[in-house]
Amino acid sequence: MKARPWTMLHVMLAGWINRHQQDMIDYLKADNAILKEKIGKKRIILSDQQRRTLAVLAKKISRKALNEICDVFSPDTLLKWHRALKNMMEASAANMADLKYQMNFESLSLNWLKGIAVGVILELKGN
Repeated sequence: MKARPWTMLHVMLAGWINRHQQDMIDYLKADNAILKEKIGKKRIILSDQQRRTLAVLAKKISRKALNEICDVFSPDTLLKWHRALKNMMEASAANMADLKYQMNFESLSLNWLKGIAVGVILELKGN
């Protein structure tokens, strides 16, 4: 079977990209290790937005891969943050649905009361 020139070019390009990405990952691992060493045992305080960002990104990665790359936060912590974020979003969606229902009920009640008021006024004018 004859190899197509484009196939060979694609394979070479994919290999180069893979190697380049692995070099970047190795750099970031070393960078994180150095920062962790500098910080020491001090507790790192993150904002809610920073926790959300890490949780969403961590969820895309398998637990096994997280064990390999996580130096500062444990995979359990990251996935716990993601579960909390998911629960918060579900609760928020439920609250929004309840609010929408209440608003709809209130508008129906107002329309009903307006109808009664119009009926009473028409009845009074008729007498």
